[in-house]
Amino acid sequence: MKNQAPKLYVEQPGHVYQPLRLGEAEYAKAIQSLVVVCTDIGIIDPEAKTIYLARRKSRPASGWWWFIGGRCCVGETECQSAQRCFKRETGLLIERERFQYVSMNRYFFKDRQQAPHEVGCDSLCYTLSLQLTREERGRIALDPHEYLDGGLRAFNCQELQATEGVQDSVRDFYAKIFACCLF
Repeated sequence: MKNQAPKLYVEQPGHVYQPLRLGEAEYAKAIQSLVVVCTDIGIIDPEAKTIYLARRKSRPASGWWWFIGGRCCVGETECQSAQRCFKRETGLLIERERFQYVSMNRYFFKDRQQAPHEVGCDSLCYTLSLQLTREERGRIALDPHEYLDGGLRAFNCQELQATEGVQDSVRDFYAKIFACCLF
């Protein structure tokens, strides 16, 4: 059975939301008070049973092997957010229809990028998969402010188990995509 994204109910179709960009101090207060909604995109290769991750530079999750992604903006669907975040962080514009819903995860991170860093943040994340061609993967240019080492790393089942900095949520993603148990 295919995973279904949470149902979206729209009170007034066509209504246009005007997102407001908060300054750093205002945003820091907002994420201390509210749950941030994000999209995480796991790049997959079904034939090789491989996922591709990037090592995070910025907080939260600094040093972790993680998904591509970012926060949702007001009025965006999860696929619109995934498309925008993926383009910003990789340079590739991918059709929305290629992003496939996998799960919804919630994270309590110990720190955050905005000062005061040690306050942490609470994030609710749509987790989606994206199958890219080898050529598309080769064109990815990761944002150096967000990621270390400049590129993606391929992980199979054994590498996910053996690599430090891979979190259980990433292993869960792999298990859902490839219908296997890693624990």
